[in-house]
Amino acid sequence: MIAPQIRTRWEGYQSDGKGGTRDRLKLWNEDMLKSTAQLMKVATTVTMAIKHRVMTKGINASGGKFSQYNKTSKIAVPPWYPQPRKGRLARAHKARNPYAWYASRYDYQLSRKLPPFKNFFASGGMWKGLQAKAMAPGWIRVHFAGSSPRMKVTRAFLTKQKEKDDLGVKSPSLQKMQNRAKAKGSAKREGQDLLAFNNKEAKLYLDLMSEFVGSAVLEDLNAQRRGFKIKQLDVKLQKKKKSFDRQIKKIMAKAGQGTGTSDPQLS
Repeated sequence: MIAPQIRTRWEGYQSDGKGGTRDRLKLWNEDMLKSTAQLMKVATTVTMAIKHRVMTKGINASGGKFSQYNKTSKIAVPPWYPQPRKGRLARAHKARNPYAWYASRYDYQLSRKLPPFKNFFASGGMWKGLQAKAMAPGWIRVHFAGSSPRMKVTRAFLTKQKEKDDLGVKSPSLQKMQNRAKAKGSAKREGQDLLAFNNKEAKLYLDLMSEFVGSAVLEDLNAQRRGFKIKQLDVKLQKKKKSFDRQIKKIMAKAGQGTGTSDPQLS
């Protein structure tokens, strides 16, 4: 169920303003590519830790459990989702109603041998769409991309499906939903972003970023030290590092209190 890593992407082509496109990566120099690749490791490491906590334990950033799956209301599962026989209440045999009914979402989870706690996994498409994308030098965006099958179909979809059935089209079409909309809806219901940091993950983020900044400062030091300017340069670099540290701590202040964002910008 848990993917071994987070998908990564690099912003490739953009409009050149003349009706054509240009490869943005060609505009990046070697140092930009190298530093952004290091930031990508920070983003994927922290995001994987968050994903593992949510999917395997169902624990939110505040340390509590996400809300329970419904145990009282019946649900109709569309044909593009697994429909195990165990736990199924009824299923119409007509082509226009290939939905299976289950006693509750909780029972449906158990019938699929999935965790009974909320981990926001149904089709698996939303978590597969989670990715870290290099938008620009020093800027990594972590977000849910793409779309995946929708469980609760819309009334408009059912109306169109009935029209197809009346025309003799037996197989219902698949309705999808944007993964970012799924994540946003879940966050609204839970009162907390699915990718919010807890204290442990915030510390991991801070440690990795501090290590990254320290490495960058050291490279700068080795590249620029010249003769009797060492003392002057050391003072300058120390000030630069302290400035970086202040920025990192400011970014992580809210995360350290158990809050975070699904769209962090590492810069």
